[in-house]
Amino acid sequence: MLLFGACANSYQKALKNPDNRAKLEMADTYYKKKDFARAISLYEMVEDAFNGTPTAEKIIFNSAQCNFALKQYALAGFQFKTYFENLTQTERAEFDILQYHYKRFKQWKKDVLPFVQEDGRILSNEERMAIWEQQQK
Repeated sequence: MLLFGACANSYQKALKNPDNRAKLEMADTYYKKKDFARAISLYEMVEDAFNGTPTAEKIIFNSAQCNFALKQYALAGFQFKTYFENLTQTERAEFDILQYHYKRFKQWKKDVLPFVQEDGRILSNEERMAIWEQQQK
């Protein structure tokens, strides 16, 4: 219980701290610990302060990663798309684009896999509807 209180206390201090660099450092700490909910709230607080700087690239990318981890896929997709459209000159861009498409593939696989037949064919919308109607009887 004491450890939880200490974590919550440092998070509350970070939220109230007017120093954006300190908030960013704390956001990065939470990001590394995979505490994505806390990290994203801090990243959102500082992103305007770093707009137009190289640090902004990291903030946008890490925010997208946090939202993806929190299963906010639509928001994460929008953030990744914004990141890649505006920041393709970075050294990481090629790797980041690959990672983005891999994550899109994983989401597509999750959404479509139940409809893949043994022969590799994907059920059409009509076939899916027929199965659903059959299940409703």
